[in-house]
Order: sequence, then structure tokens, then C-alpha cells
Amino acid sequence: MMMLMVIEKKEGATMVCSACGANLTCRMSSYKHPYTNKLQWQNSDGSAHYSYNGGKFTCTGTKKEKEILTKALQEQDEMLREAELSIGG
Repeated sequence: MMMLMVIEKKEGATMVCSACGANLTCRMSSYKHPYTNKLQWQNSDGSAHYSYNGGKFTCTGTKKEKEILTKALQEQDEMLREAELSIGG
């Protein structure tokens, strides 16, 4: 059984995302008015690591990885189709 350790949100705190393994830093968000800035877990580029949807937080790292993998697989399929056409397949 995996035990999740909850790290207190405190500016400058660091943790590793249990879903994707990304290194995160707790920083103030930089939302525009009318949204209120708050502490959030961010990626190294300052983007929010978790999104809130449907009443729960989800890891954006796993979503990005899935999008990248899906795109790579689509490109691979296209290259294979082109190769088959070029050899008369």
C-alpha cells in the first residue's frame, strides 16, 4: 500500500508529484483580476501543475504526457502509411 505524504503549502516548499514524478515548487499564482492569487504547486516553468475540474484536482503532467504520446503515435502512423504508399503497399 502506497502512503501519500501531504506537504504543507508554504512558499518555497518542494515536493514530487505522486502521479507523474515531476519536481514541484509551491509559489504564488499570477492570475489576472478578478481572480485571487494563492499558493499553488507549480512546475519548474511556473505553470500550475494541478488543474481543478469536476470537483477534484488532477495532475497536468500526466495529461501533457498523454497528449505528447498520442501526437507521436499519430505521426508514426502517418509515416508508416506514407512508407507503404511509396513502396506500393
